[in-house]
Amino acid sequence: MNSLRRAAAIGLIAALAAVSLGFHSWTAQAQAGPQARPQAQPHVYLFHGIFAFLSLGMDEMAKTLKRRGIHATVHNFDEWQSVAAQAAAAYQAGTDNPIILIGHSLGANSVMKITDYLNNVNVPVALAVTFDSTDTYYAPKNVSRLLNFTRYFEMRRGPGFRGSLTNVNLKSDPEITHLNIDTTPRLQAWTINEVLAAASSDGGAANRGWPGNVAVAPPR
Repeated sequence: MNSLRRAAAIGLIAALAAVSLGFHSWTAQAQAGPQARPQAQPHVYLFHGIFAFLSLGMDEMAKTLKRRGIHATVHNFDEWQSVAAQAAAAYQAGTDNPIILIGHSLGANSVMKITDYLNNVNVPVALAVTFDSTDTYYAPKNVSRLLNFTRYFEMRRGPGFRGSLTNVNLKSDPEITHLNIDTTPRLQAWTINEVLAAASSDGGAANRGWPGNVAVAPPR
């Protein structure tokens, strides 16, 4: 009988201890308030063309942006679907905002495909920069600013597009080819300036931009 009483007493003490621990845990959580939402930060997604070693400008700009404190990641052109889904999820989770897209050659095509995907899921794109895409695309309405450096294919305004569109025609510049357009210093500088403006807290400074269609007039 004594052993039964002793076991019951031990069980009661354990139960009371568990209740006490649970109460203190709940009290601590209540005092801390709701869990803080992750801090949103700009995310620049850069895309190589068909071969990464032919799009080294993407890597160069990523390094420059990281030195300026901007989160930048580099991807292959054929990863656009998974990156688009990742960007949408990060935006909806409150971690990526604004979203900025940059690509060269087929990577530029990927940028425009991603803008369409994000438009379909109501995710805004603050800035898209395309270096010599291999086709013409239409900017969807979720894009605030599209800057297109091109030798042949100009971008067009899609249905509902209210943003800023600049086509920079470089065909007449003999020093710029499809293979070096993304490594051209003045075009990189222009792009970095646009990214910093889009990533700034004033909410769309990049839209001050440049005229709609220009020849070659990057910032000095």
